[in-house]
Amino acid sequence: MRRLKSVAAALFLLACGHKAPPPGKPDATPPEVRLVQPPEGAVLRQGDTVAFVFEAVDSSEVVRAVVKVGGQTVVADSTPPLELLWIVDTARFHPAQETLELTLEVWDYWDNVARVSRKIVMEGIQKATPEEKTREE
Repeated sequence: MRRLKSVAAALFLLACGHKAPPPGKPDATPPEVRLVQPPEGAVLRQGDTVAFVFEAVDSSEVVRAVVKVGGQTVVADSTPPLELLWIVDTARFHPAQETLELTLEVWDYWDNVARVSRKIVMEGIQKATPEEKTREE
């Protein structure tokens, strides 16, 4: 009977699709992350290729990284080694947003997430013409 309960519990855990926590307390600590490149205040232009360089340390393994610019995901990777390259497309951003927040999000194996942000400047965003400004108002 005890063996049947153990097998049932194991099957239940597998069926849930969740990762079983390690023996003892599960890892609830997010990775330590540092964004190396691009630096604070970096100026990005249409067509630039940007390599997002970061360092992440975690007791389990880092399994996913996402970069958002102005709240929009611009690049993501979950295949080791995590490489984040973006060809800048200024058309994705509103003309009023020249200084944008860049956020790097990094997840570990246990779905703990760490975030680091900085401001960047987007050059070459098309300004609205006087006619477009009138239509927007």
